[in-house]
Amino acid sequence: MDSGRKDPGRDDSGGLLTWSALIIALLFGVTMFFVPYEFERDLYTRLFFYLPGLGLLLFLSGLFLLLPRLLSAPPWLDWGARFLFMVSFGWVWVAYALAERIPTAILSFGLLTFLVPLEPLLLRRGWPPFRLYLATLELLFGLTMLLWPSSFTPVVYALQPQGLQWVGTGMVLAGMALATTLWLSPAAPWRTAAELCAGAALLLFAALLASNHRWLGAEAYGVLGFFGLLLPALPRLRLQIRTRLAHRLLRASTLAVLLPLLVLGGVTNAMMQHALRKQVFLGNEALARGSAALVRQYVQDGQGAALMAARQLALVNDVTAWNLPLLEAQLRTLYEESGLYRGIWLLDVSGIVRATYPPSPALLGRNLGDLQCFSEAVHYRRPTLGRVIPSELPGRPLVAPYAVPIEDEAHRLPGVMVAVIDLRGLSEQLNAIGMGQGGGIYLVDENGHIIGHPDPSRLGLPMGEDDVAARRALMGHSGVMEQDERRRIVAFEYVPDLGWALVAELPIQEAYRSLSTMTMVFLLLLTGVALATITLANIVSFRITNPLLTLQETAQAFSMGDLGRRITLTTGDELENLAQAFNRMAGELERLVERLTASEQSLLHTNSELRAVLESVNSAVLVFDQGRKIRYFNRRIQSVLGLEPSGVLGQSIDQVTMALARRAADPESFLVRLTRLAQQPEERSQAEMVLKDPWGVLVHFSSPVFLEGKVLGRIDVYDDISQMRELERLKSEFLLLVSHEFRTPLTFALINTEMALRLLRSRRDVPPEIIRRLEQTRQGERRLVSMIEELLDVASIDAGQMKLHPEPLSLPELVHEVLQRLEPKLRAHPLVVELAANIPQVIADRRRIAQVITNFLTNAAQYTPTGTEILVRLERSGDEVLFSVADRGSGLTSHERSHLFDRFHRAQTLVGQAKEGLGLGLFINKSFIEAHQGRLWVETVHGQGSTFSFSLPVAAPPHA
Repeated sequence: MDSGRKDPGRDDSGGLLTWSALIIALLFGVTMFFVPYEFERDLYTRLFFYLPGLGLLLFLSGLFLLLPRLLSAPPWLDWGARFLFMVSFGWVWVAYALAERIPTAILSFGLLTFLVPLEPLLLRRGWPPFRLYLATLELLFGLTMLLWPSSFTPVVYALQPQGLQWVGTGMVLAGMALATTLWLSPAAPWRTAAELCAGAALLLFAALLASNHRWLGAEAYGVLGFFGLLLPALPRLRLQIRTRLAHRLLRASTLAVLLPLLVLGGVTNAMMQHALRKQVFLGNEALARGSAALVRQYVQDGQGAALMAARQLALVNDVTAWNLPLLEAQLRTLYEESGLYRGIWLLDVSGIVRATYPPSPALLGRNLGDLQCFSEAVHYRRPTLGRVIPSELPGRPLVAPYAVPIEDEAHRLPGVMVAVIDLRGLSEQLNAIGMGQGGGIYLVDENGHIIGHPDPSRLGLPMGEDDVAARRALMGHSGVMEQDERRRIVAFEYVPDLGWALVAELPIQEAYRSLSTMTMVFLLLLTGVALATITLANIVSFRITNPLLTLQETAQAFSMGDLGRRITLTTGDELENLAQAFNRMAGELERLVERLTASEQSLLHTNSELRAVLESVNSAVLVFDQGRKIRYFNRRIQSVLGLEPSGVLGQSIDQVTMALARRAADPESFLVRLTRLAQQPEERSQAEMVLKDPWGVLVHFSSPVFLEGKVLGRIDVYDDISQMRELERLKSEFLLLVSHEFRTPLTFALINTEMALRLLRSRRDVPPEIIRRLEQTRQGERRLVSMIEELLDVASIDAGQMKLHPEPLSLPELVHEVLQRLEPKLRAHPLVVELAANIPQVIADRRRIAQVITNFLTNAAQYTPTGTEILVRLERSGDEVLFSVADRGSGLTSHERSHLFDRFHRAQTLVGQAKEGLGLGLFINKSFIEAHQGRLWVETVHGQGSTFSFSLPVAAPPHA
């Protein structure tokens, strides 16, 4: 069963191999950069000419691997960092493979080199790279310890074979357990135990390497062991870091602490290394200078004792007598008291040995005149130190013969005393000066031969060709320098009295041992601080982000409608205040939602009522928004507009209007009006549209919808008035027919009545009552004829057949004419006539304009109390001539004014006279004036009177 196997790409240790690699690279880089002398193999410098440079490269690769994990970096930076790590760490792997030749290190470093670039690919396929690497490492180490224990370093092998077998067995078991639990659940006990055992074994191995100053191995396996121990706690740690804010806090804390600490530690370490290097140089130089003084003092002691002995021999004895017993006694005293000589010889001036101590029969009588020091002492009569030569004693120790001439009181030179200074004592004193393992002080004579060295096998041999320090000392220089590829600090001193060179060598490991220890302690402290920082940052981020996560979950619950949920935080800080604010907000939101729910129900009810109303009207209704998209329509659009309801909602209103325009008899005017409305969204519009195929008439009303002064959309209403227009047409035809039919009989009746009146008035025997009755009949017939004329005018207006006979017209003359004709009717009202001078002519139908003036005056007389003044005014205003009649009657109400120009409308309050007429006068007058391109209007104040006015355009002057 695969129930325990994880899904591909979901590994709890994902990225842990890269974390291990970057920390190892950082530690290796710091170690190689600051303490490169810890690497004793020459092959390192042959593979990479400057070891600190390799350390810097490793450090940069680790830093570049760290950046994508702490910051939001592009993927190419992560791949570039992995490639840089593979290149830089590959040098270390090659060095271990060729120089160290440790199988475990070769395989472990090689696997790490190539697994880091492959880690993303392995994770995508569901393979856990860190656990695979850890299991392979444990099995490799354990099997090597069991089968090839001698391949390990001496300090590890110092566990003895039995101890090493126990460690190896534990590693094999840990590796096998880890390999068999790779895909088990993180909570599986076997997996946790295997991970802990693997980590503990590697940490133990790292501690053994560190005790022998094998820093690279200790750092690498220590990091791997630490992460092995971290594996069981990794899922829980990741569970605590659940938010992006926690990741940001953790990254920020790590960067804020580790980067300054790295920089400060690096700078401090560099400064301390520089100071220690300077101190080491000065100390080694002072040591060389003191050792040179010791050499000089040692030789001078031997020379001084020889000089005093020579003087005593000259003063006490007659050397020329060559009393051998006495001379040997003197030489014995000198030899035993000084302890500096290998032997003391007395030679005569010819070079024949006369006496020796210790006694040496082989030397007595031997000619040593070829000794350079003897020849110079005889020739110059001064003490001379000879060249260092090997003695004939066992081991052939080196000696320095010192020849002192013996002079008597007469300044005669009977012989020379040669004191053979033993240099073994000097070498022992120099070797006693502690220079550490691999260091020491050696002497070179003026001929370049080594006369003192910690290694006795090199005594008497010439110095090496690359011994730059000794050569510079023989040239008379003194100083300090680094030699042997910067692995030794060499101080050299010239001994001027002797012509020798002293060289003091100090291995750089010994010189910087304290710095190495300090650097390793710094790395351990840095690692500890890093772990403490990460732990503290995790705790802090948990304390910060856990309440925030609670707030987030509560806010999500609020968004899902769970407003009854509340937050309980007792942090005692701003987060607790924020939680309380959230609770208050939830309460307010809950109350607001209740109000909104009630409002929504009311709105839904109102909306339903509105829909019911709109659905019940006989008009087609279209509502569209600012984007001209249809948001509502009623069912009448199908019967009125011929639109299918299924595809209308969401359509553009332009699509609907284009469909209507194709049915319009005059599509251009319809589209022009709609374009104007689109450009001026605040305008209202009402117009009729005649349809064709089939015929019909629609009234289109369009009005904007406002909210707080802002246009939200528009509502269009279409009424089908085809039937009403048909009825109006029939009515007009009926009226026209009836009027024509009544007009002729009434005209004949009126003529007959007037003829009868004239006839009866000429006779005196006719009673007045008959005349009065005939006059009433004539007035009634005139009213009937006037009404029929009005009806005919209305019919012609409706039919568009109103005929005008325009001619040049003088309005002042026409006004005077009408006033004279109406003088009997206007006699009860004082008239004020104001006719301006120089009133130009107008082009108008004389009869129609006279009819309008007559209507104005008769209405003023009819609706004005008796004795009330009537003002008649005629004036020019620009290109227009204005005529007005003002009365002081009761005026009009707003309702009456709104219907004043409607057909068959009559005022409700009449003064002085009975009601008469059809209420068509003002309607006909307005139509006449507008047909003349003029205007007709009324100005009224209820209770104060009214002013009726019309204007006509001035006639254009005739062209010359």
